[in-house]
Amino acid sequence: MRSAADSNIGVRRLVNQDRVYASDRPVGIFPNLYIVADGMGGEAAGEVAAAAAVESAVRFARSSWPGDPQDLFREMGIVVNADVYDIAVHHLEYAGMGTTFVAASVYEDAVYCINIGDSRLYAINYRDEFVRITTDHSLVEAMVQRGQITEEEARVHRDRNLITRAVGTNKSVQADIYRIPIGYPRMLLLCSDGLHGQVDDSRISEIMRINSYPLSVRVEMLIQEANRNGGSDNVSVILADLGKEVR
Repeated sequence: MRSAADSNIGVRRLVNQDRVYASDRPVGIFPNLYIVADGMGGEAAGEVAAAAAVESAVRFARSSWPGDPQDLFREMGIVVNADVYDIAVHHLEYAGMGTTFVAASVYEDAVYCINIGDSRLYAINYRDEFVRITTDHSLVEAMVQRGQITEEEARVHRDRNLITRAVGTNKSVQADIYRIPIGYPRMLLLCSDGLHGQVDDSRISEIMRINSYPLSVRVEMLIQEANRNGGSDNVSVILADLGKEVR
């Protein structure tokens, strides 16, 4: 396993409310851990929510006992939501803040993932196909699922930023948990909507496949592509290669 990660303020925002965390080495009981959180809220609230979510997740990983990975990720979602919600409740200036949260770990026999909101996990699989693993919790995703609009129309829809689930906005939240068997993915991409909302899947896939470039260069290429296309939001990217040694 090896990975590269970065987060960028974008072209139009004054503050970066995204947070990323990437470790190819063990984090407590997790053999590796990758997280993207995209905060929302006025003033500094969004960045506080995203930072708190990442810190809570890492703290959970370091303090948990071994168990079923799906149960561990489910419990992580409960703990992270409670921690962010507690900050929002007890600090008036952070009232109503929240964050998306997508995290993944290659754990024994599979890649495990938790998702809340509209940050995403993608994979390039063993057939060299680019696939989206997660389903957005957003208004436009629901419209796509009902056949009311296409995915291309969703990317430019006026309500594309309205999410239907977020960490910290309510006392509890339902998380989606995914298990992808080892041997199916060979590369993973975690990103905020600052990437997938600005760059279409075919271009993301094309950049990911440039194997002659280091992962860190491909991460920066994806961020630059998002900014060239308008950079209307913060953009965060983690690329992980499952077939390489850590270096």
